[in-house]
Amino acid sequence: MTHSKTLEEGMINIEEARKLWIETVYFSDKKDIPMFSKR
Repeated sequence: MTHSKTLEEGMINIEEARKLWIETVYFSDKKDIPMFSKR
């Protein structure tokens, strides 16, 4: 989850969160990044 004061700041925060999530999954020895699923 992220929050910001402007749309531009929000987009930067989303990109940072995405990168950190991918790093966390990759380095947790799972190695496979789950595909997005629509619920």
